[in-house]
Amino acid sequence: MVDLKILYVASEIDPFLETTAIAGVVHELAKNMRAQEIDVRVLVPRFGVINERRNRIHEVVRMAGINIKISQEIYPLIIKVSSIREERLQVYFIDNDELFKKKAIFADKEGNFLPNNDERVIFFCKSALAAIEKLEWQPDIVHCHGWMTALIPYYLKTSHKDHEAFAHAKSILTLYDDAFAGTLRQDNFAQEGITATPDFAGLIACGKQHADLVTKTCEDLPAPHTELGAGVECIPHDEALVAAYVQRYEQLHQK
Repeated sequence: MVDLKILYVASEIDPFLETTAIAGVVHELAKNMRAQEIDVRVLVPRFGVINERRNRIHEVVRMAGINIKISQEIYPLIIKVSSIREERLQVYFIDNDELFKKKAIFADKEGNFLPNNDERVIFFCKSALAAIEKLEWQPDIVHCHGWMTALIPYYLKTSHKDHEAFAHAKSILTLYDDAFAGTLRQDNFAQEGITATPDFAGLIACGKQHADLVTKTCEDLPAPHTELGAGVECIPHDEALVAAYVQRYEQLHQK
């Protein structure tokens, strides 16, 4: 395999959090790339349901001092880290005391979609890129998993297109059966220059428009994925998963 630097950005990774297929796929890919001595970084949100003490998650003090602006609000970015020791794999967590403190993922205990999910999504995507710049690391491939990461290809092609850290980065967006039924607030998206409708379909459409490659992990995604997944390359989650993505990484890198 060619010398590559791969950034995985996802809403979850096993063993820290596992609610969808995303957690297992990201873990499997990162683990296998790391085993091949590929330079890998993994970034996920530090949702309040993730126990820091049990998972030995701690703040990276040297990466403090980053602020993320969303509309007129400024949110301090807290970067934390832990590791999957047996695989020598570090996982970085994006955190903010206001946005991720609740013991919830995207909905409260009654199943209500959190009213600030728009801010959380924008904050996570912008923070992931800010964290990589702070690390002074230049990924060749930015592999985004699930709807929460769908704005990253947009930022890479717009606000971050001239940033040194992402000068040669190619993005992949992988779709999953992780749809939400709620609607996000439009105002913050408009401030970011995002014209897509503030819902699941709009986020995925935005990601598809700007990503260099779009894949999905099953042959038939349920509604509302049916149309969104049309024409998207299917890479089944089986024993050939890793080899298939290695091939796609190399192809993108050579373009």
